[in-house]
Amino acid sequence: MCGFGDKDRRPIDPPPVVRLFVSFPDGTPESESSIDHTMMTVHAALWSENRREERSLVINPSAIPDQATGPTTSIMSLNPPYCIKTLVGSCVSSAYLLRDHTDQKGIYFIFQDLSVRTEGTYTLKFSFIDLREIISP
Repeated sequence: MCGFGDKDRRPIDPPPVVRLFVSFPDGTPESESSIDHTMMTVHAALWSENRREERSLVINPSAIPDQATGPTTSIMSLNPPYCIKTLVGSCVSSAYLLRDHTDQKGIYFIFQDLSVRTEGTYTLKFSFIDLREIISP
């Protein structure tokens, strides 16, 4: 957890790394060298531990009026509390063609700068997007 300030960000350690595997309809793997990965991205989102609810937003505690000193001395804000992103940092990664520890080529998405603002147990959900499918006619 990194809290709500920007100065004390502690990235998730070890950083999440996602590898893409592509296969033909018959199940045989396709060579990573033959795949155009230039328009591929993966988006990371924060979900509950049981993967049923998204946990991307939390109410900023500084936006909640303080009533600890009593109603006569407390100043109440007329503005509603606002939400802030729970998962901060680079939530999107482009594809990289890299070699693993056995010198095999692979398509990887690296999330080296992700932090979580609030303490808890979460699941990271990764969504793959091939932008060529979106922008081609």
